[in-house]
Amino acid sequence: MLDTSDPVIANCLIDHRRIEFVLLCETKDEAANTMLYNPPPKYTEMYTMNGDQIFSWPCFRLYPTKPTSARFLSADVEQLINKCRSDRDHLNTTLRQKTEEVAQVKNGIKKKMEVLWQFLNCLKLAKSKFIIYSCLLFAVVIVIIFLDLFEVLLSQ
Repeated sequence: MLDTSDPVIANCLIDHRRIEFVLLCETKDEAANTMLYNPPPKYTEMYTMNGDQIFSWPCFRLYPTKPTSARFLSADVEQLINKCRSDRDHLNTTLRQKTEEVAQVKNGIKKKMEVLWQFLNCLKLAKSKFIIYSCLLFAVVIVIIFLDLFEVLLSQ
């Protein structure tokens, strides 16, 4: 609740900071859970008693009043470097194997395409021979029919 005796200050806070859509909460955990999982309708901002600021929709953000120093996990750097090198070597080996497999597949496709083209050329040749032989057979049948007709005409 806003407690001020000056209406100009109250109107300024309402107009510029939209404090009618700001909530107060006791703890940072409670405020973060509320704004992240179940934000009240129209309320987009929440403050905690120690001054932390939490935003909800469209992107959840939390700004603490006391900056915390960054914490890093410590590890043996040499061990990490060796692991990265072994991962790199493994990935390079896998890449070489896959490259060889791709080359083999491409060669197989090329050979199959050559066989297919040879087959298509044989089909074209067979088709042209079939047409020629069909024409010759048709001509022979016509000649036989004319010879039969000619014999019939001569015998009469």
